[in-house]
Amino acid sequence: MLRAYLVLGLSEAVVSMTAYLLSWQQQGVGWAELRLAAPLLLHGEAGAALVASQQQASSVAFSCIVAGQIGVAMACRSEHRSAFVNLVQQGWRRNPLLWLGIAAEIIFTALLLYWPPLSRLAAMVPIDSRALPMVLLAPLVVMLADDWRKSRLTT
Repeated sequence: MLRAYLVLGLSEAVVSMTAYLLSWQQQGVGWAELRLAAPLLLHGEAGAALVASQQQASSVAFSCIVAGQIGVAMACRSEHRSAFVNLVQQGWRRNPLLWLGIAAEIIFTALLLYWPPLSRLAAMVPIDSRALPMVLLAPLVVMLADDWRKSRLTT
């Protein structure tokens, strides 16, 4: 439970919330402006530009959550060995169904973001290319956090 909530969950949450706030910042909305905009968004009184910014930030955060879950899957392949060591030593051969699941997760996320019928239903938008590094870093941060925990167990 400690691993799930304090290491994996917390690192994933920090990455996702950081990406959410950075997405707002990339769109020119700082912390103070976001605090003022929050009531408008919550009560459905925000203008189209603000709603579009909210959808972008939410889409980035959602993508980071999905990417973080991929990191969790990689980290949980072993209780004691590094996720990175496992990737090199085991690759995809050890558990091809895991890789199939990850591929399905990526495809479904892409459909939610880029296929208009699903993206409208989920109020998602294609993520800005400036946000892509944050999404790609999410699984690495989660795996590094768990590797840190694993290293603390062996010392």
